[in-house]
Parts: sequence; C-alpha cells; structure tokens
Amino acid sequence: MKPPPRVELARLPTPLYPLDRLSNRWGGPRIWMKRDELTGVELSGNKVRKLEFCLGEALAQNAQKVLTCGGLQSNHCRATAIACARLGLKCVVYLRTDEDDPAPDGNHLLAVLAGAEVRFVTRDEYRELGPSDEGYWIPEGASNEVGMWGYLNACEELKERSFSALFHAVGSGGTTAGLAAGSALHGLETPIVGVCVCDTPQFFYDKIDAILERARGRWPELEGVPPARESVELLGGFEGLGYALNRPEEWALLREVAETEGIVLDPVYTLKAMMGLRQAIRDGRFTEDEEVVFLHTGGLFGLFPKRSEALA
Repeated sequence: MKPPPRVELARLPTPLYPLDRLSNRWGGPRIWMKRDELTGVELSGNKVRKLEFCLGEALAQNAQKVLTCGGLQSNHCRATAIACARLGLKCVVYLRTDEDDPAPDGNHLLAVLAGAEVRFVTRDEYRELGPSDEGYWIPEGASNEVGMWGYLNACEELKERSFSALFHAVGSGGTTAGLAAGSALHGLETPIVGVCVCDTPQFFYDKIDAILERARGRWPELEGVPPARESVELLGGFEGLGYALNRPEEWALLREVAETEGIVLDPVYTLKAMMGLRQAIRDGRFTEDEEVVFLHTGGLFGLFPKRSEALA
C-alpha cells in the first residue's frame, strides 16, 4: 500500500512517560502518557502528524497556497500557519468567532506572527467553507482521509506493548480514524477509547466512519478496517458547557495534574479527555494491576487567552 506523500515536520517518535504520582493519587491503574505535545514547540501537538501528510500532498500537487479553518484559538490553524511558513507556502486561516475584531492572543497570535492571512467568519459562514480554486484545502483539524495517516503511522510507536486502554480526546475525528485504521493494520492490542469534547458519540461515529469510507475508496488495502463502532469506544458526557468552554471542576483538574506531574493539559481537548479517564478510574473500570495510556495531543497555547479563568 502506497501512503500519500509526506513531509517531515514532527519530532518523532514521541516518548511514553509514566504518571506514577498521579496514578498513586487516584488509586487506580498505572497511567502512562504518550506525549504528542512534544512533536515540536511551535508545531506542538497531534495536528502536526496529520499535517505531514496533508501538506505533503499539497506540495506534490504544486500548491502555492493552503487554506484551512478552525475556531479562534484553533491549534490546527496555528500549526498549519507555522508549517506553511517553514515550507514556503502561503497560508489563509478562517477563524470562527463572534467577536468583531479580536486581539491576537494564543494560537491566533502565533498564526499572525507566522504570516498567515486571517479571515474572520461567523458560525453560519463557517458552515459554508470548503474546497475552492484559491488553493489546497485542509478541513478543520486536518481530519480527512489524508490527515488520518498521521495516526495510522503513530500506531507503529505503540504496537510493541499493550495497555488496558488508550484514552484520547475526540474533537474532529481524524486522530481517532487514524488510530482505528492503524490498530487494524498493525495489530494493536490496546482498546481505543475516545472522549468527545463536543457533540455526541453518535455524531463522531458517523464522522469517523465517513473518513474511513473515503480512505477505503482511495486505498483498497484498507477495506478490512472495521467501522468505528467495532473498533473504538467513544464516551460522551464530558463536553461540559460545550466546545472550548470550561467549568471550575475542569480547571481544578488541570491544576491537579500540573501540580502533581508538572505537565499542563489544554482546556479544550486533553483536559476533558482526562476528566473521562479519571471518571473511568473512579467507576472501577481498571484494577491497580492494569496500565492505561493517555494521548496528550497538545494545545498549550490555547491556555493563555483563558488566563483569568485558569487563575480564578
């Protein structure tokens, strides 16, 4: 099977790191962290693995400009802007916001500094965005049949050992689709558990299946990859107030992890996924003899615009 073209952007492989103090504090299984926030500095997080393939395809098609979209504090848009600057590509990011002229901060600031053209859009306008003749289009989160190859390949870094579960955040579906495909191809024995940070498990099962279906159409060798409902468990009930919105108990957990392990979660994705893992431990899903792995998908820069909430 010939994968899509790839350009190397991430520092790989990322390390597995034990969270023994947190494990002892919670009294459950031994928790490991797959530290994909260490894929780089400006290019930190899971988006970079996916962009390696999306931008590889863009270069193979001789694209001169890349367009993409996300929320005002989109990790993906920041990573795309930085990667395009490194590759000499023009970049346009559509940022969804209810503000008239938001001041650059966090991910938005970094995208501006990297020279991306920022176009603000309303929620209604955002729903109409898609491919155009202006340049190579990457959907939000680089979550399509090309971007999912980033986490299809990442499964090679996890196949040497098995865990009782791999917990990760689900926000656009591409990471989960890649894990599902990679698990099937590489014989990963670790069950995949996704924690939805918005919408419902049903919504994301459909979205992941759509990505996998398009992938099977381009790469017939993926025909054996089962539907998402057979390969991934998605957990709902942890979206809280909604996408990119946080409750006091979530901020308390972020500080607990930072104070206990010296590792900072992001407020949009990994924080809510960690809420899901902690609840599973509280529910007695795992014994003390088991081991689980948590995928840290980055997002630190999105914390800074929320500094007042974080410190309240």
